[in-house]
Amino acid sequence: MKHSKFPPQVYTKDELNRILMACGGHPNGLRNRAIIMMGYRCGLRCAEALALHRSDIALDQGHVLIQRGKGGKSRRIGLPDDAAAAVRSTWNAEPMRGEWAFPTSSAGKLCTSYVRTLLPRLARRANIAKRLHFHGLRHTFAWELSQEGVPMPIIQRALGHSSLNTTAVYLDHLAPHDVINATRNRA
Repeated sequence: MKHSKFPPQVYTKDELNRILMACGGHPNGLRNRAIIMMGYRCGLRCAEALALHRSDIALDQGHVLIQRGKGGKSRRIGLPDDAAAAVRSTWNAEPMRGEWAFPTSSAGKLCTSYVRTLLPRLARRANIAKRLHFHGLRHTFAWELSQEGVPMPIIQRALGHSSLNTTAVYLDHLAPHDVINATRNRA
């Protein structure tokens, strides 16, 4: 596994709410909010979210089919109500433009570079000092699942990791204090 030059980042619910509010209510803002929700609430990679077709998102059934995942792997992930509402809002704001779930204004596929430059702008607008990046949304998703007691193999499958070790590295970097507390407070 490659190691990032930045440590894993987790965002608080307050920070995420401020980021989502910073998107605004215009059609592109609604689209951007839905993309962010796909990372935060569904654990998608940026490229996975941008590669979604409308037909991949089953709003009424509450799931998303990731057909173009890393390594060519596909998986199905749950779609929480708040993420479904964000997608529904963006789709209702503008008529359907092509096959992409989150298209450009000319119906093309959004590039990851757009999101990479968007997130720091949103962080400044939301007055958040932390480095805001899409993979941090995924880290937050994994962290929240672990805090809710979801077993690591389920988190692994949700994230699309081929190895449980990759998932363990994600969570070990995020919560070394949990190991200390669990071993210190034994009866």
